[in-house]
Amino acid sequence: MTTTKSDFVETADDGPWDTIPEWCRKKGISKTAYYKIRPLGQGPKELRIPGTTIVRITAKADREWEERMMDLAQQESAQLEQQRRVEQARAAGRAAARSPLHISRRGKPDRAFRKQ
Repeated sequence: MTTTKSDFVETADDGPWDTIPEWCRKKGISKTAYYKIRPLGQGPKELRIPGTTIVRITAKADREWEERMMDLAQQESAQLEQQRRVEQARAAGRAAARSPLHISRRGKPDRAFRKQ
């Protein structure tokens, strides 16, 4: 069975198809971040053209992804996770400041050596 252009018209919607790099640029995320969220099921649905390596993200898939991300951000578990990460970052900052290697605990450089 051969595939014609009309076979893909049904998947086309009101907007253009984006490549993964184009979509990442529009969303302001790196391709690395995209490839990390994709296996977790948090990426947009991809349209793969059969028999090729072409991958596109439709405007509809983009809108659905935005809705899923908004719903996810509003969930209580996401808020608790964010709170946990903030607390973890604060604890790491306090531990770093207590370290003898912290910049605030280093001695001043010997300026007498420079005047020679």
